[in-house]
Amino acid sequence: MIETERDKANLREQRDKVNLPDVSVPEPSLNWGAQLPWVGMREIEVPVKVKLPQGAMLIAGRLDLGVSLDRKEARGIHMSRLFRLAMESLPQNELTLSLLSDLATRSLETHAELSTSVKLALKFNLPLAREALKSQGLGWRNYPVLIRFEKRVNAEASLEKALLEVDVLYSSTCPASAALSRQLNEEASLNHFTGDEIRRDELKQWLHSPASLAATPHAQRSRATVRVELAPSEWGRDLAELLASLVNRLEDALGTPVQTLVKREDEQEFARRNAENLMFCEDAARRLMQALEASPEFLSFEGEVAHFESLHPHDAVATFAKS
Repeated sequence: MIETERDKANLREQRDKVNLPDVSVPEPSLNWGAQLPWVGMREIEVPVKVKLPQGAMLIAGRLDLGVSLDRKEARGIHMSRLFRLAMESLPQNELTLSLLSDLATRSLETHAELSTSVKLALKFNLPLAREALKSQGLGWRNYPVLIRFEKRVNAEASLEKALLEVDVLYSSTCPASAALSRQLNEEASLNHFTGDEIRRDELKQWLHSPASLAATPHAQRSRATVRVELAPSEWGRDLAELLASLVNRLEDALGTPVQTLVKREDEQEFARRNAENLMFCEDAARRLMQALEASPEFLSFEGEVAHFESLHPHDAVATFAKS
């Protein structure tokens, strides 16, 4: 008995297919010459359901989804099957790695006669609320996120791997430039005060004058890109919460993440934090390594920091990894 409209639609589709040619059907008499490690679709537009503290939200995502083509007599894969699975899965269900694992498994099931591995990559911007440093203001940041999931099956076992990638922006003030600026400021003060004693009110008046600031260190917006391999024991966790935790850990390690709403008291606090966290790109990379090494949920990690130099027309870059 046909019970639903979907059952009726599926029956009509199967009936219509009978008279439609399908050039992708494997033909034992043909050999197309080679196996292909990955065939699929890139940049599939699909909304993803992300659970935020403010409630569940549908966010625009882009999905790469494909399988291996292991059967030489098969001309191609069934891309429409993969597309339909993605549309049935991601918009309706809260995003977790278990959900992506299920999508990978079902993708292979629809290609059981053709494929033994599947790879997918899902990217979107994760919106996180950010409080001002000192004032009562609030703003939002969108953090670029990339989730990769791979599954391979053979006669003995199946192997799965999950990777998370996030970008964070921060400010980096050059330690060398800070030292050189400090020296010029010292010289300016010594030239101004020629006596052996300085009155408190004179010092205050001097420090408030433009002449007291002989130089300032250069600083620049910088970016850290971090990729982590997540332990299977963590796959059931809420993915948005896990990603937010990773972002917070990285920003705390750096100390100078970019801000949203900024009033004067916030800008002053940001300047203080920059002075407290002078960083070469090497320093930033080591800070992130230390933070990630203290995280047992990550089996491995790698990353890159890039300081978009205001002094040079090129960037200062450092990479790091732990297998």
